[in-house]
Amino acid sequence: MYAGLVHKDKIRIVDKSNTGEQIKGVDALITKDLDLALCITVADCLPVFFGIVFFNN
Repeated sequence: MYAGLVHKDKIRIVDKSNTGEQIKGVDALITKDLDLALCITVADCLPVFFGIVFFNN
């Protein structure tokens, strides 16, 4: 799945049910699924990526 940037403050929470989908109208994607790749398309701006992984011991 990937987001097409719109230069707004919209974020969408996604999961595996969105696989293969273009998420329109958002600038960020968030997921809890560790094995899910998130992509965005950019033109004149740089993407910022954050990742946090929690491990239960």
